[in-house]
Amino acid sequence: MKVKLYFIGFLILSIFMQSCVLKEEIHVSRKGEIDYGYWVDFSSMMGLMSSEQIAQMLKESDSFANMGSVSLLDFIESRSDKEKNQAKLDSLFKVHPQYKELAKKVKIASQLNKESGKIYFTFKSKDYKEFNASLQDLQELFQVSKASEALNKNNGNFWIDASSEYFYSAKEFKRNIPVKAQEVLESNLAKIGDVNLMQYELKISFDQKIKTVSYQEAQISPDGKGFTMSFNLVDIVKNPSLLQYTVQFH
Repeated sequence: MKVKLYFIGFLILSIFMQSCVLKEEIHVSRKGEIDYGYWVDFSSMMGLMSSEQIAQMLKESDSFANMGSVSLLDFIESRSDKEKNQAKLDSLFKVHPQYKELAKKVKIASQLNKESGKIYFTFKSKDYKEFNASLQDLQELFQVSKASEALNKNNGNFWIDASSEYFYSAKEFKRNIPVKAQEVLESNLAKIGDVNLMQYELKISFDQKIKTVSYQEAQISPDGKGFTMSFNLVDIVKNPSLLQYTVQFH
């Protein structure tokens, strides 16, 4: 599979010129296992494009338009400039073998048609400690492999969750963003450009029922085992600590 990264760069640049939604989905089992998903949904942009523009985009997107779920490792190795960075990757995997294992388990997919435009990736962790480590390792892997170069070009780092630290126990689930990480996050978000039309959504769920959520405006699910929360991205740019929250269980 050959992924045309120049098209991805064009696509993401278009995304950030229009309205879109960044979405995090997390499910935490009673054992503390974490299923994580991160989505960039620019479906609303598709409604603003003419049939000719959409047809041209689908034509240029090649296999990326509706890429089935593939591992991050396969994605990296499918890049057109693989040879240029292969030595650097080999060196990284030799020093940090866990990075290669992580690249195998992270799944990336995309959906692009007349009604829908989405890019997302998912992975699982056995507990919050592995999850925190995976977030940091994934960030470094992206930087070293340049797998997200086209995604980040001219737009900063759209993946916000890399700055987070999580904690889970039988009584609570927490997300914390350290002060230093907040500064980095604010800098990255500032590079995106006009974020006034962009939304950021959290969808967090558990096996057990929630007692309290630190977000007063959170929408609790009908079964009482999850919540959703939406933000204007511009507010997060101004105050990244808005993404911090605590959930307590019954």
